Amino acid sequence: MTGLNRSGMNINDMKEKNRSLTLKHICTHDGISRVEIAKLTGLTKMTFTNITNELLNADIICQETASGSQTGSVGRRPINLTISPNSPVVVGVWISRDFCYGVLADLKANIMAHRRVTLGSFDTAATLCEKLVGCVEYLTAQTSRRVIGVGVCSIGPVDINNGVILKPTNFYGITDARVADAITSALGLPVFLERDMNAAALAEKYYGRCREVSDFIYLGITNGIGAGLVSSGELFHGSSGFGGEFGHTSIDCAGEPCHCGNRGCIELYASVPNILSNYKKATGADISLNQLIALAESDSSAREYLSGICGMLATALVNISNVLDPSVVVVGHDGFYFSDWMLDLIEEKLNADILASGYKRISLCRSAFADCTPLVGAATIVMDRIFTGRLNVLP
Repeated sequence: MTGLNRSGMNINDMKEKNRSLTLKHICTHDGISRVEIAKLTGLTKMTFTNITNELLNADIICQETASGSQTGSVGRRPINLTISPNSPVVVGVWISRDFCYGVLADLKANIMAHRRVTLGSFDTAATLCEKLVGCVEYLTAQTSRRVIGVGVCSIGPVDINNGVILKPTNFYGITDARVADAITSALGLPVFLERDMNAAALAEKYYGRCREVSDFIYLGITNGIGAGLVSSGELFHGSSGFGGEFGHTSIDCAGEPCHCGNRGCIELYASVPNILSNYKKATGADISLNQLIALAESDSSAREYLSGICGMLATALVNISNVLDPSVVVVGHDGFYFSDWMLDLIEEKLNADILASGYKRISLCRSAFADCTPLVGAATIVMDRIFTGRLNVLP
């Protein structure tokens, strides 16, 4: 598909779109041939050849002989395209309540270096920005390759358009932290900010469980509960960028009051701190999530308690699934460590209670990146810009 289209896209826009699409397939596959990419993109032979030659000449991609046996075949092994060892790299930083965790990654999301900095009650918006700048500065110094951009993901709410962390709950009173401006001013790099759950969804979309899935929910269970929503292949932000606040989905309108102003929010029952504090109130046991999950293998009361948590999560997922109609729910953050029986229970109740029960089935699976999905996602924020033609990869 080349030239002008009916939406008013000009030739240069279309060229950038086609280049980005080609690069996306090269970066998100483990070695892919020209023939395979041409089929996936639908580009004409001439257009595809021009794009690959441009990327080869810029040393962004390179050619490699495909691995594997050629037994029974005739001729040379096929030549695959992959990223060049000199291709640009990105920095991703995940801001949690307890730390800033940064990585240097290539365009295939391979982590090349990392840096973790602790956060605490002594921090302010100013010290948070200082720590972020120091983290990014350290990571960029670990490579001689061109750093094309910085992705920052954070607990919300965030202003993604202006790169500002607004007013997260239980975040030491830190408000209005202008993280994008701080990094760009110090290092001259473009910076893109996302909610941590949205970044995690991007990681699953490009490199994880949902490469071939157009509608899915990333469910992150940690100190809070949130979701990254992908609909028709696009990340859902909402009108103000606050979409995905799954933790404040009410499952009981007469339930306990939540700090958000609502009642009976799922976060009051199924976030990690509340799972543990409510269990301690009921039993007196002061244990970690992993200890509680292990205990439930042999203790019927612990199993019954966690079964109740799973039921509440399923109820909240029914609410959002009836609106979005996903085909997959990916469970990550600390939820990655839920036992198989817990995930099975959530999946069964979800599929029994959705409006389309009996006509479709939603699959539940663990994240491809254990409890570090937002970390990969932070780097993927920049890749998403490249793959959608909003950030030019050429020097």
